Amino acid sequence: MERNLKHKSQQKWSHPIDLRSDTVTKPGLQMRRVMAEARVGDDLYCEDPTVNKLEKNVAQLLSKEAALFVPTGTMGNLIALKAQSQPGEEVILEQQSHIYNCSLAGISAICGLLPRPIKGDLDGMLAWEEVLANVRPRVLSRSQTRMICLENTHNFAGGAVLDQAQVKDLCGRATNIGLKSHLDGARLVNASAATGLPLGVLASPFDSVMMSFSKGLGSPGGAILAGSNDMISRSRSIRKLLGGAIHQPGIFAAACLFGLKHMKAQLVKDHANAQRLAQHLTSVPGILVNPSRVMTNIVVLQLAKNISGVSLYDKLKQRGVLVNLREDGRIRLVTHCNVNSDDVDRAAEVIATCLKRRVRAVKTNHYKTIPPRAH
Repeated sequence: MERNLKHKSQQKWSHPIDLRSDTVTKPGLQMRRVMAEARVGDDLYCEDPTVNKLEKNVAQLLSKEAALFVPTGTMGNLIALKAQSQPGEEVILEQQSHIYNCSLAGISAICGLLPRPIKGDLDGMLAWEEVLANVRPRVLSRSQTRMICLENTHNFAGGAVLDQAQVKDLCGRATNIGLKSHLDGARLVNASAATGLPLGVLASPFDSVMMSFSKGLGSPGGAILAGSNDMISRSRSIRKLLGGAIHQPGIFAAACLFGLKHMKAQLVKDHANAQRLAQHLTSVPGILVNPSRVMTNIVVLQLAKNISGVSLYDKLKQRGVLVNLREDGRIRLVTHCNVNSDDVDRAAEVIATCLKRRVRAVKTNHYKTIPPRAH
């Protein structure tokens, strides 16, 4: 295997390996074909048959009354927040959450809400005691706490999967004191693939759920927001307000349906490739990576203090390996359907070469499914 890795590293590669995100995937020929042949209609009149089919199917998959197609996950999250709150209220979320850090403060600029970020555990899960301590008292001069938000899988926690027993307990307690709960499930399909738990089980504790199709499922765009009939009815108007009402979105919805039907098995391969990559890089001095923390398709590298993240990023780019450099100096690598095991081997070898190190080959492409936790 070590000889094979060396041989691969000496080959001339005709394509870059893009590990920046699973949003960089390109639709394959079959997905393009179903998009081209999609039946469409004007969705503002609820007459797009492909969108209607997607919304009905996903509502059932997520165990919700109704669902609404949205162009992006960012918009889906903002609609969910706005539909279930009033300006001036507060939302409790994890301090490294995507909604708080990567949505241009839309929670405030668009929804008029005050975020109250609190620190979660290593997986990005919030503890009920911390949540309760940050719920505003019913005092006239205080803004009122309206919602809590969780993220599964948690991007900045390295694609970590939340413990479903904790999720159920937290959401149940929140409901008991009158709080709504929303799930940013941009990579919820990855959580399902990793745990073996159905999407409906993962989504059921929440009042609303957003799920993206443009990541692991390989669609060029599209996300879904699911919840009660009343909430989705309000959300439809908010989608129009935000400019997200597309007249014939069935072209995108066809890609989303294709991804749901044909791409879920690919996620297991993506997770195995992420584990393979992490195992390779454990042998590279100057890089700290813990394979046991690689639960899905995201690998986060901590660099030694004497290694410049910017310099390594530039060297990798020159050699055709594209990565994501975080503000804290860590490097994120994301596997997806356009990256295979040979690409992973090559990427590991290039990283080692840039650091003037040698990769120790892994013996197996081993990936363990996370044991299902309590529902």
